[in-house]
Amino acid sequence: MVAEFKTILCCGFFFFFGILRSQSIEFECNFSVVEYQPDKKFNRFFHRGRDFLIKDDLKSANKFFAKAKSRANSLLSFGVVNIPSLFSLYSFNSEIGNKTESIYYGKLLVCSKFANHEVLANCINISLGLNDNINAMYFLKKSEEFFGLNYQTTVAIRNVFLKLNLLDSALIHVNSYSVKSGDVINGSLLYINTLNKIGQNYEAYIFLKSLVRIFPEALPVKIAFIDASHAFGKNDTADFYFKELVINSDIKMDVKSTLIVNAMSRLRELSISDIGWKIISKWAELNIQSNPTEPKAYAIAAAIFLKIEQIEKFKLYFKCAIKNGMKEEQLRKEINTLMQW
Repeated sequence: MVAEFKTILCCGFFFFFGILRSQSIEFECNFSVVEYQPDKKFNRFFHRGRDFLIKDDLKSANKFFAKAKSRANSLLSFGVVNIPSLFSLYSFNSEIGNKTESIYYGKLLVCSKFANHEVLANCINISLGLNDNINAMYFLKKSEEFFGLNYQTTVAIRNVFLKLNLLDSALIHVNSYSVKSGDVINGSLLYINTLNKIGQNYEAYIFLKSLVRIFPEALPVKIAFIDASHAFGKNDTADFYFKELVINSDIKMDVKSTLIVNAMSRLRELSISDIGWKIISKWAELNIQSNPTEPKAYAIAAAIFLKIEQIEKFKLYFKCAIKNGMKEEQLRKEINTLMQW
């Protein structure tokens, strides 16, 4: 803690100096020379700064850190980038929480093609934390360029487009991921999720409906379709597909239970006489038949029957949950949580 506090104190001048420099120097990627060997002069200044920091001589530490930065920037002004120096400056600024400088040196590492996954991930997180969507998009795109298409990066880029209210760009980018990556199912579900996020719920449901026809055996598609059908009030459709899914012993009980709990959440403001409660009470009992030794299945059923005031069934499933291994205190907490959904 003491060492960390010293570092923060030392950074006062270093942080201020960095902001002035980063605001006054236009960022460029034009390097004529890339050096891979450590720069002895830079290292001498940088390590002296570290040494003085350890000795609590903050004035001297700042002096040598400033010289180290000046050395690196001097080389940059002549079109020379020294990779070890950039990594040292990037790492130190990240360590002391100098976000502006971390992004600056992160960009230099990207330009020199030496930014690893950790550097990009950190710069993305810093940019998003600052609501700096432009830099976040820059680092996300570079991550995609360096390390190829992947689902997580696609989601992050989609989210930045949504933050910038570039709705068409968000849809185009997700669609491009589906086509280029070959991950058609996850890409299509992300496209549907994006449609929902921008308020195009009906279009999302129609797209999902067509996806079920194309991939009738794809579990993620079935799950999404059951959930969406129930949300749209398509009770018969949701019921048909849930009954088909619940009898499949290869599908985990948690998947089935999540669908029931999501449905409970949507029904909580409706009267207990609503047909929706009758449907999910059947789902809960089917879930028990499919998972007769799972106490959580009984707990969910107990919560539903308590909600719709069928006390005898509530008592029955309450006892069955305990009989199958759930402690009474835990069971009461589970039911209480489910009743609040």
